[in-house]
Parts: sequence; C-alpha cells; structure tokens
Amino acid sequence: MAFHFPSRMDLRGQGTSVTVKVTRERRRTLMASVGRSELLLRIPSHMPSANWEEAWLWFTSWVSGLLEKNPNVLNHLIPRSYADGELMSVRGTVFRLRLISIPGRTASVSLRPQQVIQLRIPDAFSKVETNAVIGRLIERIMCRVYRDPIAKRVHALNEQHFRGSVKAIEVTAAKSRWGSCTSTGTIRISSRLLLAPDSVVDYVIVHELAHLFEMNHSTRFWKLVADAMPDYKKYERWLKANASLCRY
Repeated sequence: MAFHFPSRMDLRGQGTSVTVKVTRERRRTLMASVGRSELLLRIPSHMPSANWEEAWLWFTSWVSGLLEKNPNVLNHLIPRSYADGELMSVRGTVFRLRLISIPGRTASVSLRPQQVIQLRIPDAFSKVETNAVIGRLIERIMCRVYRDPIAKRVHALNEQHFRGSVKAIEVTAAKSRWGSCTSTGTIRISSRLLLAPDSVVDYVIVHELAHLFEMNHSTRFWKLVADAMPDYKKYERWLKANASLCRY
C-alpha cells in the first residue's frame, strides 16, 4: 500500500497533545511555524514519501529547540480547561468561577457579588464544547467589567501625550491583534491584554493613540510612540514572548 502524507498529526509530550497541520507546497525546503491554533509543517510537494520520517524528525527537533528558547511558546495551543471554584486574577482583582450545569443548549454568564463569575453551562455540551464556551463567556464579562477602566486610562494617556480626537473606546474579544485604531477615532483594546502587566497595556494604548495621527507604521509614527514612551520596545518584546499567557 502506498504511503500518503498525513494532513494532521498529534505531537505529544509531558501529558499534553498539540495538533500539527501538514501541507505540501511548491517549495524547496521544509518549513515550520507556530500558528494560532496549531503547529504548521510545510513540506515540498516533490518530496518522496520515503523521506517522511526524516522530515518528522527534523520537525520535532525544531519544536524542541523552540521550547528550549521559550518554554511557554506553545501554551496557547494546549486546550484550556476550567474547574468550579477556580480562581482567576485579572488586573489585580481575583475572580472565582462558579460553574452550574443546566438543561438545554443556551449558556450564560453573570458577575455575582464578591467577584464570582457565574457560568451556566448546558449539560449536553461535550468537554471540548464546555471549555470553549466558558472561555468565550469569561472574555465577554471581562470586556464589560473593564471597559470603563480602560477608557479612563486611554483618556488619561491621550491627554498626557497626544490630545487627539478619540471618538469611542471599546474592549473586545479580538484574537488577532492587541489593539486597533480606526480612521474615525475608535480605539479598540483586546480583552486578552487585561492579563498583561499595566505597563504593557499602557504601551498598546499609546501605540493605538499614535495611530490617530499616523495610520501607518512610518518613522514619524514610531517617533510619536517613542516620545510618549521611550522604553516601548521592551513592552513589544514582552508581548512577543508572553502572548501565550494572555488567554482566559
């Protein structure tokens, strides 16, 4: 029977499993990267099937080297799980999760007294569905809880450094970016950023406020950022190194 390259593989280790997506492309060499939800292995379309084991060995060695440099780099690929009574710290406030199993198919979330996040989860959901829904509901409540504090900080930094025209401020569940600024003056901050240090949050806010004047990443844009925050590069490095820690 002829060997067929797998489209997906599981990379297992230390009690966890990470999905690897394998694609064949018109390329000369192997290439590996870390995606948003899985590891990616790209192999040349002309590569003989007999070379698969060698390619997989190269890939696992690449992953090992990656983990040696940054042990947390794959954390965002490991499925998150939640427990009733679990504590979660966000911007200095400790929240307690209260998981309630209910009939039906509609999940809900509410913030109760003493910082209890009450999550009502249908008992028909699988474990995977439950964990995914809980993560989204926690993000939703955090967007609501921290909208005003973040807006206050945006206005303070704007007044201190820019005095630009901010039309609206939103905290969203964005996954692909830490923040954004529209041409009409709407500043959006990802709720994931609430799990970063305050100084890192300030950097992202400053970054987006600078876009009120420069909608690109030109030399003038970075001068605006540096004038407001001379040491901004260390906060950029923090985000690149610790992005996996910022998830609910």
